[in-house]
Amino acid sequence: MGWDRDFYVTTPALGAQLLRPYRFDNAYVLEPTAGTGELAEMILRPYAHESDWARHHRPRVYCVEIHPERQAVLQAKGLTLVGSDIFQYKPLVKLTHVIMNPPFLRCEDILLYVWEMLQSGFIGCILPQTLREGRTSKEQEIIALVERHGEFEDAGRAFAKDAERYMGKEVTIARLEKKANAQFAFDFEPVNDRDFASPPTDEATEVGLTGYIAPLLAAYDATLAMYGEYNRLRQQLLRYSKPLVEYHRMRKDERGNTRGENISVIQIIDDIKDETERFNTFIELLTQGAWMRVLNHPSFHKIMTVRTETALQEYRERQHRVDFNHENIERFLREIAGREQELLIGAVLDSFEEMTKHSPESREAPPDERWKSNDCYVVNKRVVLPGFLNPIGPGWRSSYFGIAENHSRKLDDIDRGLCQVANVRFESIVTIQKALDLAFNGPPGNRHSLKNPGYTQSTFFKIRYFKKGTLHLYWLDEDLRQAFNIRASQGKKWLPPDTNDSRTTRPAKSTAQPVTGQELALIPSYESLFDEDDNGDDA
Repeated sequence: MGWDRDFYVTTPALGAQLLRPYRFDNAYVLEPTAGTGELAEMILRPYAHESDWARHHRPRVYCVEIHPERQAVLQAKGLTLVGSDIFQYKPLVKLTHVIMNPPFLRCEDILLYVWEMLQSGFIGCILPQTLREGRTSKEQEIIALVERHGEFEDAGRAFAKDAERYMGKEVTIARLEKKANAQFAFDFEPVNDRDFASPPTDEATEVGLTGYIAPLLAAYDATLAMYGEYNRLRQQLLRYSKPLVEYHRMRKDERGNTRGENISVIQIIDDIKDETERFNTFIELLTQGAWMRVLNHPSFHKIMTVRTETALQEYRERQHRVDFNHENIERFLREIAGREQELLIGAVLDSFEEMTKHSPESREAPPDERWKSNDCYVVNKRVVLPGFLNPIGPGWRSSYFGIAENHSRKLDDIDRGLCQVANVRFESIVTIQKALDLAFNGPPGNRHSLKNPGYTQSTFFKIRYFKKGTLHLYWLDEDLRQAFNIRASQGKKWLPPDTNDSRTTRPAKSTAQPVTGQELALIPSYESLFDEDDNGDDA
């Protein structure tokens, strides 16, 4: 990674000295010039283990960094990047700490900006020792600020020893504490019960009592008016936040019965007593909900296999504390667009793995010598998926089929990968799962029991299922099978990337349509379509 002239990585010794006076339990920390995240990592390190204490006290650390390469390092480390330019950053949460090692060329501007931005809390900032000479108006302003709200602490030549880059200057640490202004307070001293029990009647006391009552009545009237406005705004908050953040929780009713209910983010934060934690929890949950709405958009569903969902989940966990604004949304979409081809290939590979890993019968040798590895294989004309179905119902003889738990996603993964090769939308096809659901849950007279094998058809496959829970898939389009095998083998590096086959871009034969209740009765006639060697023994 290239260095710029004013970037000096915080050494462990200097970082330890900077952080020593502060406690970060449940803190909200901003690192406005995060670099490659050394200070952020030092703050988080004591909470890295997965104990209950660490989980309940782990601080939130928000990083701002302007250099693109260092932004990538921060994200690779799993740190929360919330902005690129500190002078454009407006924090939504109430910060408790700002910890920084800013570039010395702009350290005065950054420190003064952060002081104005912070509502209340602590600032720890590494500065050049020469700043304390007060040669410029900004240096003088900082000196006066530190004298009123904190102190300087010498740190010597911190970048001369054990530093990634040498700097001969001595440095100092500025520590400041900003206290919040009281937003509302009575301007009178309360009287005790004895004063009310026998109130004096002289004129001076009557004037004092009048001066006491007036603000009390004003506060009472203002509270009534504000409560009405509060209720109106609360209803609006509930209405607007509901599509973004709604959770399901179990609660016991008055009779002790456990019932589920949907609750909004407003109801969640009502139970939090600490004001700062309540406000910041609201911001975090709202931000997380907004990002979830983006990630749950249908445009992502076409690649949402288990593999790609895991990748997006990891990204979601990094994003949920990132401010929800145009800049960050655009950055996210650019990153996803840059990885789209990788994710699409991943969908094909997931489909290939799912069809070949469950049974040796699902594999066959490659058709020619282009494949590089002796260990390579391709998907067979018949795909065998054992254990994908379960009997459901009151008894073995009268039971019906159902897709085994956690296997429905695997079936969808097969179809999603094929959609990439066939160039069709996942939402437009009859999936394996949909075809089975129609067969299993059709009209009672047409529902297939476990006594005999059953037959159905999806967009890509003729499907046979057996009472022991095995599925057999038969390709409807041989060209699609060959194109799919080529695409998957390229992804596995078994074939060179430039291997060309016209079938890789040819749309699949989407001959199958959604099966209606009337058509369900004809499904047994599919038996003639299956290979003669498939005798229904369900191996």
